Amino acid sequence: MKGVMMKNYTTMNNQQGAALIVGMIVLLVMTLLGVSTMSSMTTELRIANNSQTHNKAFQIAASGLNAALDDASAVDTGVSTAQTFNYPVADVTDLSKSTVAITYAACLLTPDGYSLSQDVTMKGLVHDFRSTAQVINASNQVIGTVTHVNGVQTIRPGCPTGAVAK
Repeated sequence: MKGVMMKNYTTMNNQQGAALIVGMIVLLVMTLLGVSTMSSMTTELRIANNSQTHNKAFQIAASGLNAALDDASAVDTGVSTAQTFNYPVADVTDLSKSTVAITYAACLLTPDGYSLSQDVTMKGLVHDFRSTAQVINASNQVIGTVTHVNGVQTIRPGCPTGAVAK
């Protein structure tokens, strides 16, 4: 009996720790998977945040453009120089803004097909509306900028001072 106990006791002393090594390897693999998943989630969160900021800036630029189109003084038909307008856009932080630069592009003959095309005194004024919006965070840092461009043609008698009809 004493020999059997000795043998069992000796077997326990001869273990080499294989279970400990396998357990450590499994823990290492699980840790690497966890770190990789966290890194991937952080990147996806940044992508989603950038997309949201871009969409917000685009909507602010479009709002500024619409405000400029609704503003009768935005297209001063007697001026052939660039004009700039600031249109504050209400958002959650009340910091974002849209700046609309309106540039006179050309004075064209009224296109065929318009009811006024028979009147040679009527001209088509072309203006480029360039609305630049900035998304500003609570720390007053610009986190997104978008430019939205639109061309507008208005019909009026004659060209602005100094402009030549094309």
